[in-house]
Amino acid sequence: MKQKIGNIAAVVLLLVVLTIPLGCSLNTSISQSVVTTPSAQITELGNSSEQLLSQIDPSWKLGREDSNGATFYNVDTISPDGKHVAYQASTGDNKFFMVMDNTFGKPYDGVYDLIFSPDSQRLVYIARDGDNYLVVVDGHEGKRYPALVPIDTHESDTSPLSSLVFSPDSRNLAYVVQTGGKSLVVKNGVEGKSYDEIPSDIRDTIPCITFSQDSKKMAYPAGTGNKEFMVINGIAGNLYDHVSPIIFSPDGKHNTYTAGQGDKRFSVIDGKDQDDRVIFRTFSPDSRHTVCAAGLPGNQWIVEDGKAGPHYTQILGLVFSPDSRRMVYGAVLADNDFVVINGVEGKHYQRSSYDDISGITFSLDSKRIAYVVRQTDKWFMVIDGSEGKQYSNVSNPVFSPDSRRIAYTANNGFLDCVAVIDGVESEVYNWIYTSPVFSPDSKYVAYAVQMDCKELLVCNGLEDKAYDWIFESFNWEINWFSSTIIFDSPNSLHYLAESGNSIYLVEKTIKKGKM
Repeated sequence: MKQKIGNIAAVVLLLVVLTIPLGCSLNTSISQSVVTTPSAQITELGNSSEQLLSQIDPSWKLGREDSNGATFYNVDTISPDGKHVAYQASTGDNKFFMVMDNTFGKPYDGVYDLIFSPDSQRLVYIARDGDNYLVVVDGHEGKRYPALVPIDTHESDTSPLSSLVFSPDSRNLAYVVQTGGKSLVVKNGVEGKSYDEIPSDIRDTIPCITFSQDSKKMAYPAGTGNKEFMVINGIAGNLYDHVSPIIFSPDGKHNTYTAGQGDKRFSVIDGKDQDDRVIFRTFSPDSRHTVCAAGLPGNQWIVEDGKAGPHYTQILGLVFSPDSRRMVYGAVLADNDFVVINGVEGKHYQRSSYDDISGITFSLDSKRIAYVVRQTDKWFMVIDGSEGKQYSNVSNPVFSPDSRRIAYTANNGFLDCVAVIDGVESEVYNWIYTSPVFSPDSKYVAYAVQMDCKELLVCNGLEDKAYDWIFESFNWEINWFSSTIIFDSPNSLHYLAESGNSIYLVEKTIKKGKM
């Protein structure tokens, strides 16, 4: 049951398809192979234990078909701690139910949008019961709301429920409901005030509801008539023609969002309009600095704490160092792309695409920086100003916890992928799905690879047992797959894998000296 992503851009679906090597089957049905009894495994890399997490009944149907008979990818949900899996299943009688590990939910006419809480202890999803929809959280049913249009009209979007989101502390659950021609937010089962409209999610992936990092504040944009405004903890702000989603400072004490009035676009900070022609705004990790990109197409600049920087053709993005003392952003000037680090321009590259500079990443000690550069049809990593080898594509860089090491994945075409660890290439594999993961002491680095239609863990160059699948999840922040490989200590890790009809939690203890 390969991890699949629903409702994402066609280009991402194409990327998923491309991860299936030639000669391997894109199997959306359930394997009929015999399930073997879980047992301890000993490999050159170390000892493993397999805990049977979920047993898939071969009679279940896990795929869904559209009106043209095409099968969608299965939609699987992995908990943030990488120890639980949830998915939708059907017995073929047009009834669907939720499966979390080996726990089964009540059957409904539809089950959608399974989401784990940040602490991995709670699960929520939307269910359809006849012509009504409801939210089911922790096994408890919420209020039923009628479908937006009759179910038998075969409209693609009939659910009145959307934007399910947990607060960072996992104690609060909120979502949007459309009912009676109005929209409202439900928080912990309590309905809020109704508005003419609450704008839909961004790209169907980022909820319009935002919690502060301390979970004490909740905000969302709303509309009345032809005006929009921000609602923060139930209090509506000023009216504008348009507002964008809010950003809270890391300490939760400040907030900012972009508003539009006529042909003007500006930021609103803590409820006060700014005359800054903002494009986007953000806070530093210590919440002491606010920075925005401002201007118009063809003439843009950075404003930090009210001080404007040099003007460029375009600003590409902005990243603060973890200690908030360094700031870097991508810039375009005429036909050149480059990064600007604390006001100093880096090497200029001939512009060839909209994403020629990406993946800007600081080390945890804030002293090192790496980013990806594209030149025509080749990509390479720039690490502390030094250019690496060119490839057909490279992933975003990952620094080790001690900031001394760096890793990323690269490929030179289909079925030719390597991990690059401290500048040294690994063995060549058919595919490497996710970015490498370092151990807490930075001595080990692990990643999942695909070879000969099987997937296996590789740690410090040593290959472990092969499975049918090793699970990954899609990370919208980096627009790529995130690993479910998680280190629990300097020499132990766990991940989720599938073999036949069984999903296992695999826990690995690495032999000392395997470095």
